[in-house]
Amino acid sequence: MQRSGAFAMAERIEAPEVEIADEADVEPITPVAALAIGLRKGGGRARALADPELSAFLREQTEVLRIQKEQLLEKGALIRSRVRWGRFSDRMKALLQVMTALLGAGAVALVAAMAWGAHEAHGLVIDVFSAPPDLAQGGLTGQVAAGRFLDKLNALQAASANSSRPAQSFQNNWGEDIKVDIPETGLTFGEFGKLLRDKLGHVSHVTGEVLKTPDGIALTARIGDAPPQTFAGPPGSFDDLAQKAAEAVYRASQPYRFAEYLEHHDRVPEAFAVLADLAANGPPGERGWAYAE
Repeated sequence: MQRSGAFAMAERIEAPEVEIADEADVEPITPVAALAIGLRKGGGRARALADPELSAFLREQTEVLRIQKEQLLEKGALIRSRVRWGRFSDRMKALLQVMTALLGAGAVALVAAMAWGAHEAHGLVIDVFSAPPDLAQGGLTGQVAAGRFLDKLNALQAASANSSRPAQSFQNNWGEDIKVDIPETGLTFGEFGKLLRDKLGHVSHVTGEVLKTPDGIALTARIGDAPPQTFAGPPGSFDDLAQKAAEAVYRASQPYRFAEYLEHHDRVPEAFAVLADLAANGPPGERGWAYAE
């Protein structure tokens, strides 16, 4: 009876002579190890080529080793890729942290600069006047009313710009920054700057409204804590009312300059009354200038 290939191959492998001291100390020999020992003892490659079963077994083992090698190469490539990606990810994280720190420092510096600029800000802001819908439909909207009021106020300031008194000596110095403030929707960059100027700066605000009366229209303007001034007239007299309201606001905020304006327009008794009131009831820093005038 013919033996199977495994038994026949095992019989042809000559086991080496091993001196066994104790059965407990002997390690079991695997088939591959026994095969390698047999090849060394029995002719090596020539014997493997002569024996078909042994040759097939070696080819199978070679294929297994090739597959394992490919798997190891793929695993090594994957590990190297992960290492490279980990290094790139660490560098990107570090770069992102640096950029975040720079952006944060820039934002802090920008807010600090805006806060300092707001603290040093002077000027006059005219808020959009309120106006009823029927007047707005006729073209006299709140923004138009504020703009025409601003024109009158600019004319007053331009007429008193040749004063010999230094601008920094005035307690309320608008400078050249007089504008109509158009409200924006949401907290925009401009609204944030306006909020800082209102909280930290020295900006005066003028508010007002236009009302329709039985005889025409009425214009009310107010600045700061000064009492509001209301002027009424026929429907087509808005410019005259804006002039009177602008003079009232200018007198409340810039009494010395308003007195100069009155004097230059030959309204000397009114100028004297303004200076007398300023000398008697004005701020301490303004009284001396009123007496000198």
